[in-house]
Amino acid sequence: MLAFVTVGSTHFDPLVDAALSAPVLNALASRGYDRLVIQCGAYGRLTELDGEITEGAWSFERENVQIDIYKYKPTLREEIQTADLVISHAGEWQAEQESVRLSYHEKVPGQYSTPCARANR
Repeated sequence: MLAFVTVGSTHFDPLVDAALSAPVLNALASRGYDRLVIQCGAYGRLTELDGEITEGAWSFERENVQIDIYKYKPTLREEIQTADLVISHAGEWQAEQESVRLSYHEKVPGQYSTPCARANR
C-alpha cells in the first residue's frame, strides 16, 4: 500500500522528519504500507538523506518501507489518486482540492470524513 505525504510549497521540516522517523515508518509498515512518497517542498535536509537520486527524486528504504522523496511537481493529482493514505499539513492547496475530493469519493463513495470533502459536498 502507498502512503503520500505532501507539504506543498511550504517549508515544513517537522512533518517530513516525522514521516521519516522510525516510529511512523514502523506504524505504516505494521498496517501494510510498503511504500511512502513524500513531496517535501523546501525541506532543509535533503542532502543528508541516504539513497540514490534519480530524476530529481531520492529513493531509499527504511524500516521495510520503500521511500521516494521529491521537492515539487506541477501537480500532485496522480499521487493523491493512487495513494491509500494522504497526509498533509492542511494548508491552502486549493489547486488540489478537487483531486482530493474525487480521489476520496472513488475510494469510499458517499463518505465525507475529510475537511476538503465536507467543504465540497
